[in-house]
Amino acid sequence: MPLATSSLILQNTSLDLILLPTRDALFGAVDRSVSTVKIKAGTTATTVDIGATSLSLQSDSPIFVKQGTSLSFSGDSTNKFRRQVIINEDVLLNNTPKAVRVYPLLRPIVSTAALIDAETVGVANLRFAKNYKNSSTISVTSSSTVLTASTGNFAAVEVGDTVSQGGTFVATVVSKRSNTVLTISTAPGTAFSNTSVVFASNSAAPLLSSISSITNTSGSASLSGSNDLFALVEVGDLVSGTGVADDTYVLSKQSNNSITLNKVSTSGITSATFVSRIASTPLTGIQTLDLNNQETQVDTTHFGSGAGTEAAIVRFNRSYSASGIALIGDEALERIVKRVAGFDNAFLGREVYAIATTSDGEAIEGAAKIMALNLPANQNEVKKYSFTLMYQGNAAWVQPYSY
Repeated sequence: MPLATSSLILQNTSLDLILLPTRDALFGAVDRSVSTVKIKAGTTATTVDIGATSLSLQSDSPIFVKQGTSLSFSGDSTNKFRRQVIINEDVLLNNTPKAVRVYPLLRPIVSTAALIDAETVGVANLRFAKNYKNSSTISVTSSSTVLTASTGNFAAVEVGDTVSQGGTFVATVVSKRSNTVLTISTAPGTAFSNTSVVFASNSAAPLLSSISSITNTSGSASLSGSNDLFALVEVGDLVSGTGVADDTYVLSKQSNNSITLNKVSTSGITSATFVSRIASTPLTGIQTLDLNNQETQVDTTHFGSGAGTEAAIVRFNRSYSASGIALIGDEALERIVKRVAGFDNAFLGREVYAIATTSDGEAIEGAAKIMALNLPANQNEVKKYSFTLMYQGNAAWVQPYSY
């Protein structure tokens, strides 16, 4: 591999975060598992040059990708180096190739006759977490703050989730006694209707429950409702239920009472479960992202060591020191970093899934905790932030080259 001054790697390090959901009903244990959508770049033997701002992308299953998300694409059998690609628009990807705006490429995507993965130029893995919010069969009186349900319907509900009815905020979940009993902050003015209570997570994107009272004609892709029935439904949400075809997702949203699916119904849909795939949210305004490794050593010096010393490395602490400018509307900073760093008691200490990607496609990813958040104030400065991101347990390393 030739090296020259022209091959110096320009810095464009990114950090993408996913707020991990809890799975334990009583103890709030975080589920560190994430799922993967495979994204393919290009469908023919083409070359995408440095500076290109558009790329043909498709995914093996539907996923909504946010602007600023960083992807690490593999190379082919001849050009084995990876490439970082940063998405420059909010886009819904599926198995149909789509031209997507990207930040100007710092490396070319060069294909040869020996393409990988069924005639594609490159492949990237996009991580996501998913959560099911099931709020059916709820019982509560107008003067009570206790919600009860049957068959573990509150298994995915978390402390801190908001509760709404008919698109109107009602209360916040303040405690969870079991998968069938919750306590909310404020008693509703009227008894909840079993068909219209929605729990929404304060994570990086809304998560929602099964929804009833849907109007749909068999053979139609249009769903309608009333009282803002689809207020928390997002484009890209997966849909399942009686009358819903396999691999169905929300194609478009006309209003809070009208959505369109990508497939027509097999029979009239009256209720359906919507599942949000929570893909990573990019942190913007980053100025520094320094990787620090600190080993835990055990002194193994013995009489045979002579004048020198010996040590065994048994553990290491891998962490990033991050700092940057607080930009207005930074979703990752406001809805993830600040919450888990102590601004929101319900999310204090919650783990995130963090993916740090550099310009050459090298990445380190895994469950992590955010600590030591600082927001300095200076009359001669703009608003800034800094924090420490410490990985928990093993973190995966994506090599920049495939040898």
